[in-house]
Amino acid sequence: MTLLLLFNQPTSVTAFLRADADDTNTDNWVDQAGSSSNLFNAIDEVSVDDADYILSPAITTGGSWTKVKIRLSNPAPGTTLGGPIKVRYRAKQTNVGNKWFAVTLYQGTTVIASWDHVVELTTSFQTFTQTLTAPQVAAITDFDDLYIRFEDVEI
Repeated sequence: MTLLLLFNQPTSVTAFLRADADDTNTDNWVDQAGSSSNLFNAIDEVSVDDADYILSPAITTGGSWTKVKIRLSNPAPGTTLGGPIKVRYRAKQTNVGNKWFAVTLYQGTTVIASWDHVVELTTSFQTFTQTLTAPQVAAITDFDDLYIRFEDVEI
């Protein structure tokens, strides 16, 4: 999975926030090599790289949601939020069937935005891009406490 937050600046400069630390991984998500630590390294790339990603644990239809929470980097010093913020992530499924997954942007324990997807994912990566609203952007006041959580369940 690739994660990228794009902050469009009033001067047409784009600032990027990327994954920079694992926060919570009690459901045993792993990276492409099977490691459950330092997951952020698999989704922090500057350019899209399908060779590294994070993977939810195997779950059965109707099973429990699995979750992983990753801390995001700070923007460059002096960056101010200007235009819309786009959240981009990619997902694919390794088995057949429908997947319900959610992506939530948090500041601390406060939900800034959340996106649910019920889709039949394929074995090829699919890109999802979301744009934060002006009130959601305004709700971000502390980049040191910004996280993104991925959840999924088989349906």
